[in-house]
Amino acid sequence: ETLVDIAHVYGTLFRTILDSESLARNWKLYLFAGPGLLGISLAVNLIGGSSLAWSLLAYYAMFHFAKQPFGLLCLYKARCRERGAMDYKWDYWTCMAGAGMPILLWHAGAFSGFSWF
Repeated sequence: ETLVDIAHVYGTLFRTILDSESLARNWKLYLFAGPGLLGISLAVNLIGGSSLAWSLLAYYAMFHFAKQPFGLLCLYKARCRERGAMDYKWDYWTCMAGAGMPILLWHAGAFSGFSWF
């Protein structure tokens, strides 16, 4: 799992900051996104407490994890020239539902012994 995650991080770095064309197009985003997100995180932590901050981070992580298989699906569908708008929406919401269902079941009480941390 660690090797896959590290490859994902390095792959992102090579496709963004270390790619001169991408850096030229998106330098403002790369420059301000990190400090901006840090500021927002600190504000949420100070205003809402660490429990809220960690919960929001966990929900964002779940959203991020749901987007990864969708991205892979889009890569393979593009390679096969499948680009229908309805298929795109169906695929997106199927991936989101697959990742979101365990969270909804947890909130409904199906996993009573589960805790985020």
